[in-house]
Amino acid sequence: VPPARTLNASDHFVFLIDEGDLGFHPKWKIQYVNLLVNSLPYFFDLIPGKPSFQIIITTHDPLTLSDILNYNVCYLKRGSYQDQTIVLDYSNLDRPNRSFGANTTELLADSFFVDGLLIGEFAKEKIEETIDWLNQKDKSNHDYYHDIIMNIDEPIIQRKLAEMFDFKMAT
Repeated sequence: VPPARTLNASDHFVFLIDEGDLGFHPKWKIQYVNLLVNSLPYFFDLIPGKPSFQIIITTHDPLTLSDILNYNVCYLKRGSYQDQTIVLDYSNLDRPNRSFGANTTELLADSFFVDGLLIGEFAKEKIEETIDWLNQKDKSNHDYYHDIIMNIDEPIIQRKLAEMFDFKMAT
């Protein structure tokens, strides 16, 4: 039986963490990168020679992405499952140009290639239906559309539609 072999400590280590934040509560996602960056050095200080290390993480989450400097982000893009995945070079105009400290809603839209409004499809359809009604002369079902408007939780959209509603009902 050959003796067990052990590896000598290296001068540099690479950690690859694939979707390590998957399933985390949003509060944990906000803390994820900070905890990694602040806890891993402690363990490496215990290794003789104090080797350096690099962390490579993958994520689909804008809360995690907002802690990463944009030039350290590698964006992958694929149009459909049949298309080949491409790596967006730093100079590629399709590449999102914000990440570190960016608004997470904008990160979701930009970094994850979400087109259009960042609201659910059902809500979007109801808002569009209400706008169509507001642009018609017919005032029937005004209670129904008033209820939809009053229940919209985005204040700018709700306020504008309420103004349109008041104008329609006054004319």
